[in-house]
Amino acid sequence: MGKNKKDDPVVENDNSKRSVLGQAGYVFGPILFFMILYIGIQVICSVVLIITGQVTEEGELSGMMQTFATMVSMTWCGIFIFLRYRKENIFPARLPLLGKRGILTFLAIFVAAGGLAVGLNRLIFAVVRTTGVGLEYLKSASFQGDIHPLIAVLAYVIVAPLMEEIVFRGIVCARIETVWGKTAAVILSSVVFALYHINPVQMVYALLMGLIMGYLRVGRSTWWMALAFHMGANAFSILVGFLS
Repeated sequence: MGKNKKDDPVVENDNSKRSVLGQAGYVFGPILFFMILYIGIQVICSVVLIITGQVTEEGELSGMMQTFATMVSMTWCGIFIFLRYRKENIFPARLPLLGKRGILTFLAIFVAAGGLAVGLNRLIFAVVRTTGVGLEYLKSASFQGDIHPLIAVLAYVIVAPLMEEIVFRGIVCARIETVWGKTAAVILSSVVFALYHINPVQMVYALLMGLIMGYLRVGRSTWWMALAFHMGANAFSILVGFLS
């Protein structure tokens, strides 16, 4: 008689048989896919805006159009990424979002993240002004000019956190945890998240915030807590940027 399939051990992700290079490809492959997809869509959006005459007198895209292009690119990128990796456990939720406790927790994390973001940004700004290093960060962090507040909120409080949390905490962090454990998942996903921001000064901010979001995702086994933290940090940073 043949073996009953129920008696066979179930192996969801047998990464022990992968080489180190294979493990790295499994873990960081989604980042490469995301970057290629995002840059490609961003280029297409920018070309369309330039062709349709959405440029300043200097021949460059205005801040409003750049933000709009970013929002469109991230939206489509998030859709493609979700469809590509939807079978993975992207959205674990030990504590359900729906319900009084979940909503209150979301709001508490949102506000706490905002306060921390404002304080950390003020500290970074003070260091930058004192040392003169990374002055371009001050300009990039200030939402002024022709960017409409609604567009900024849609792009940086809703679309960007959703897309980035799907990629960094939903997919990459989970894969690192599967291969190298929880501690590595928190640290490495934060490092990758920091490198993604390119600007050296902003990397420091992203690394510190990424460590907290990584802990919320891995330590609390709840993806939406990391999302709440990300949204709150961006919302308060934008608010301060507009008021400054």
